[in-house]
Amino acid sequence: GGKTDRLDRYYEDVYYSERESEGEWSQAKNIGEPINTSTHDATVGLAPDGKSVLTYQGVNSKDGNVLITKQNPDGTWQTPKTLSDKINTKHHESSATLSFDEKTMIFVSDKPGGYGQHDIYITKWNDADSAWGDPTNIGGTINTRFEEKGVFLHYTSLLMDMII
Repeated sequence: GGKTDRLDRYYEDVYYSERESEGEWSQAKNIGEPINTSTHDATVGLAPDGKSVLTYQGVNSKDGNVLITKQNPDGTWQTPKTLSDKINTKHHESSATLSFDEKTMIFVSDKPGGYGQHDIYITKWNDADSAWGDPTNIGGTINTRFEEKGVFLHYTSLLMDMII
């Protein structure tokens, strides 16, 4: 939309492109509302089937959250919903990824108690409660005193067995 934040940086928006099989990619198009808002909006995770998208929404580098939206059968998108306060805190949550079955989420936060500036956490979906469980910091083998900011999970049974 051409607007800038208080640091004079342009707000981010989500765009998409399509292609037929091995054809050329189409010109990128702004995905629009309800995914894009008047603040920073960025895609940070995509479910393997492409029908659920995790987005980052924030005003600045100190205040950001991960939201989830699902695609309707007609191709439109539902209004993004904030994740539970177990995941989104008053701190900066900047990235997330879902497991193949969408029952495990790995995300990044700079909340207190970690090993560094931003750490990686894991949480599991609880079907009985219809809610995400308490997140667990994945530990000092992977998290360092530096920034762990981007996460992506490629499903393999070996990796899932190691993490979960």
